[in-house]
Amino acid sequence: MSDERRDHARRPWAIYPPEPRERRAAPRATHLPHGNSLTEEQVVRIRFQRKKRGLQLATTGLLLALTELLILKATGFTSMSSAQWVTALVLTLIAEGSLWMVLQKGLTSRIPSDPDFVLLPMLVAAGLIAFYVHVAPEARALAFIAWFAALLFLIGIAGFWRVTVLSSVMCVAYLAAIIPHALVSNSMSTAFEVTVALLFLVTSIYCGIVFEKVRKNRRETRALRLELAELAGTDPLTGLPNRRRVRETLPGELERIRRHGGHCTVVMLDVDHFKAFNDQYGHPAGDAALRQLAGLLRRSLRVSDSAIRYGGEEFGLIMPDTTAEAAYGVVDRLRDLISSHPFNEDDDGEPRLLTVSAGLATCPDDGTDYETLLGKADDALYRAKRLGRNRIELAA
Repeated sequence: MSDERRDHARRPWAIYPPEPRERRAAPRATHLPHGNSLTEEQVVRIRFQRKKRGLQLATTGLLLALTELLILKATGFTSMSSAQWVTALVLTLIAEGSLWMVLQKGLTSRIPSDPDFVLLPMLVAAGLIAFYVHVAPEARALAFIAWFAALLFLIGIAGFWRVTVLSSVMCVAYLAAIIPHALVSNSMSTAFEVTVALLFLVTSIYCGIVFEKVRKNRRETRALRLELAELAGTDPLTGLPNRRRVRETLPGELERIRRHGGHCTVVMLDVDHFKAFNDQYGHPAGDAALRQLAGLLRRSLRVSDSAIRYGGEEFGLIMPDTTAEAAYGVVDRLRDLISSHPFNEDDDGEPRLLTVSAGLATCPDDGTDYETLLGKADDALYRAKRLGRNRIELAA
């Protein structure tokens, strides 16, 4: 292979610089490993709803604890006064209201150590539970029940160290609330309360070990699911995404354009006379040529663009933020690049050349739904085939 061709294969855009592309003004689509397509706005909304549900459950749990204390007061099982209960209620509403304000104002993003927004609510819960113990020491056993119920929110999120630290805080807060009562009460023993608190901490540490194992299993399961989804959406010969991935990613990009405007061009690209190439050089050479073609596509496109093996010798390109005119120029240079590339398995022998035909369709000009856009790009491709191959046609 000549030096010019070597440089040509390594740096295709050094010879064929791309046309200017329009800049994206709308939220980018996030293509997840398993192939789903979500905008950044949708990802933020999903995370917000998850945090909101968690805080709703936490607030409900604390109000349930206050209701239980009110029932114990009404039945005479605790000496807590009405003023103390009202104070506990007001503190709970203020504390939980502050957490809601933090969530609604989007301030959780300023807490990098707590991306799931569970540590701060747990610390607040520990303080409130300790105050409940202070005003109703007869019901102190409920504090441990409430705390273990609160730990359930951390399953799969927190591991050993977080559970241990939070439970240690709860243990200290409990002792600070109960020891003053134990020092002046004949029915309470300070040593007993300290022992109970330490046993509670030991149990919590064991929970931390279990939570760490659960979190590890959850991560491994998620990684396995992502790997399986990635394999299901990847062509084994070329390593490119396959048709299934197109069906999962393209509708999200089209939805973004429908909502926010912009362009996205879809290209259907087919290798000309590939059957004759296989018949002449053999199927192993044909497979090697498809792998080389996939490599050219990967190296020649932007990071935001996607190259897909649609099936057989047919490939697809998804080019966000690209008008039909800009895409035509890029694909035409890509066509020139492919037609001059020697698809040899080694550097010896006469160059084995291939050409491609392509059809382009652009959203929203040629359609805004998946089936219409792919259909028009496919029609344009077959028109290019009928008109002589090694050419590009725009959607009619």
